[in-house]
Amino acid sequence: MVVFCCNFYRTHYAPGINRILCLDALGNEISVLDMECNLDPRFNPKNNKKARSIQPRIDQKEVRETIIMGFAWSEQQRRIGCCMKDFTMSFWDEADGFKLEKHFLTSTQSEVSDFQSKIWFVDYLNTWITTDLSTNNLYSWDIEKECLIKKLEQPLDEDGKVGEIIDLIGIDILKLLVVATSNKRLHVFNYHKNQIVVNFKNNEFQNGGVYSLVYSSSYKVLLTAGYTKQVTCWDIDPLYHDATKIGILVGHRSLISATEVIEKTPMCITADDTGAIKVWDIRSLQCIQTIELCSKARINRLISLIGHGKICFVSNRVNLLEFDDRDELKKKYKLDQQYFPIFCEYSSLNNELIIATR
Repeated sequence: MVVFCCNFYRTHYAPGINRILCLDALGNEISVLDMECNLDPRFNPKNNKKARSIQPRIDQKEVRETIIMGFAWSEQQRRIGCCMKDFTMSFWDEADGFKLEKHFLTSTQSEVSDFQSKIWFVDYLNTWITTDLSTNNLYSWDIEKECLIKKLEQPLDEDGKVGEIIDLIGIDILKLLVVATSNKRLHVFNYHKNQIVVNFKNNEFQNGGVYSLVYSSSYKVLLTAGYTKQVTCWDIDPLYHDATKIGILVGHRSLISATEVIEKTPMCITADDTGAIKVWDIRSLQCIQTIELCSKARINRLISLIGHGKICFVSNRVNLLEFDDRDELKKKYKLDQQYFPIFCEYSSLNNELIIATR
């Protein structure tokens, strides 16, 4: 097991550059680690003098510092995106070696009243989406034109309030946005129609809420985790958008703190706040392996690095855990990448499915 020590609270894996990107709490640097947890040169927006000179809105009395509130990686655009506390958004591209910083003010948009606190990139929309802490709306951006595209508003709960947005994922297959909020709600949006299309029962998440979302594209299963000892598995009908609970992953002795799926396999991974990691089979809903770590630090992020035969788990440090059959997994993953299907046809004469690979 390889370890890199620091106090990270945001971590992403960038397959295109084969690096792990980490953000320290209330920091202004993104640390870049290789697959052996060696530290690469850091990105530091504070080095950009022009970015430091940008002033906040006139009606703000407090001069805000250049602090990265959240960041995300776009594999599709090969780009790092950040939202700052000084009312700006900044982006770095792999094309120029992440040397040039593109940034713009978000407060120039009339519908945006506060700095953006979280940011995501949604692949099927090819769009950057952010949220703030005051309105808890979702904002999508055109970074080329430096303008707001659309605003999505949450529905009010029984108390006439909206919750803080905890997590967001885009389901590419269903072309839907799934949003978890702090008031124990799960909203599924059709972005283009600007409406909620999947309704969950209001009391469905009352016990622990939802703070972690992952979706297995291979098995079309949505996994939700809250402050409980179990993970719930859901099936969303692609036509009628009905959500059906298909099972629960039960076995942790403490509260679930992180979830992840391993695409192209039936496996998913969960961790609890005592440092225990479990590997599950989504098909049978059974635990197939438990890893008890010596450290009792709370794991807040799990990242599948199946192409390297590893799992990354983040607590107050970045840890890389290797599979015993790492070489076999890497070989199989490489073959899958090389020989993906490019043509499929059904032969009714022979009752065969003909698949051609590259």
